[in-house]
Amino acid sequence: MSATTDRVRIVFVDDEPEILEGLRDLLRRRRDRWDMSFHDGAAAALTALDAGSVDVIVTDVRMPGTDGVALLEQVERRHPDVVRIILSGQVEPRNATRAGLVAHRVLGKPCAEPEIARAVQESLEVRARLREEGLRLAVTGIGELPRAPQVVLELCDALAHDRTGAAELARIASRDVILTARLLGLVNSAYFGVPRTIVRLEEAIAFLGVSTVEAVALEHGVLTVAGPRLPSSALEAFEAHARFTGRIARDVVGARELGSAAFAGGLLHDVGALLLASADRDAHRARLLAAADAGLALHEVETRERGACHAATGGRLLALWGLPAAVVEAVACHHAPDAASGPPLVRAVALAERLAHRLEDPGTTAIYRHGDPAVWGADAPVGVPELPDALTRLWAELGGAVAPERAA
Repeated sequence: MSATTDRVRIVFVDDEPEILEGLRDLLRRRRDRWDMSFHDGAAAALTALDAGSVDVIVTDVRMPGTDGVALLEQVERRHPDVVRIILSGQVEPRNATRAGLVAHRVLGKPCAEPEIARAVQESLEVRARLREEGLRLAVTGIGELPRAPQVVLELCDALAHDRTGAAELARIASRDVILTARLLGLVNSAYFGVPRTIVRLEEAIAFLGVSTVEAVALEHGVLTVAGPRLPSSALEAFEAHARFTGRIARDVVGARELGSAAFAGGLLHDVGALLLASADRDAHRARLLAAADAGLALHEVETRERGACHAATGGRLLALWGLPAAVVEAVACHHAPDAASGPPLVRAVALAERLAHRLEDPGTTAIYRHGDPAVWGADAPVGVPELPDALTRLWAELGGAVAPERAA
């Protein structure tokens, strides 16, 4: 919000004057709460953003010159704190993945005023949640979140450029032996079902895709930063659950363009828990025991004690590390009460997280128990989670977020 008013500042962009005029009329009753400006192209919109504090940009996609997706990619680089929303009648297939990752929300035309208002409000709430978590971490003594290792930074920077080939990505990743092993291990695992063994890193990267490679690199970065202070049993449990959740999230959205991003969100959804445990292992173990005693989930105890759970911590870290907005939101909101009404990736990761805690992991033939105090060095009895006979309760929890047959 601007320094001189508590109204939300929103920039609307569309190359058709009649569309802009229609938006102006549609949103007229919001003028007491929204400070709105309307622009007919990317250049004018960027000038408005550069001139002052803007909270939200809402843009069409199909525009001459710089299209809406390219505009939002520039906004993400120049003004990363601005909420990015697409409002478009049609997103071409070649832009669908880019649009889904760079935008916090994607709305279709025509769009009713309450739907636009809800998208703006929900996106601003997520932004506020991440900002508050940054302050909370500083106040509680954790301070600045860690930077990713240099190889990870270089790899993610290269991944951000569409023209970087698999050979160059492999050259960068190969400088880290453990990261190389993780990528090759993942591509040859049961999670991807490759019919033959892949031994060349370049081929593995080409098969996995940008979002998955980036997620594995960032997971490796978190493990590198936090791992030395944690028991190996806890790290093994974390990674097993992360990959299982990623697989389920990918299956939930199917083979569509967002499948790789869904895997990334699932893989990274608990990085905040790892960071909090690394910062204060005793406190984390105490929360696990408190959760077991009270019959609560870990995130509920964290919220009661800290005011927010590990999901916000993970979202804050991944936002600072430059992950796509959709993946950041999926991580930050996977325990949110309203996850079922969120964007597709939020729904997929939230559902996958619930399923992963109830199902047997076929990759390890064991029940993953990330709430098991034993793996954190505590001497406490732990029970195996109950496996439901059917998944109907899970669909009810998420309000029927996706079709049940997709995750069967």
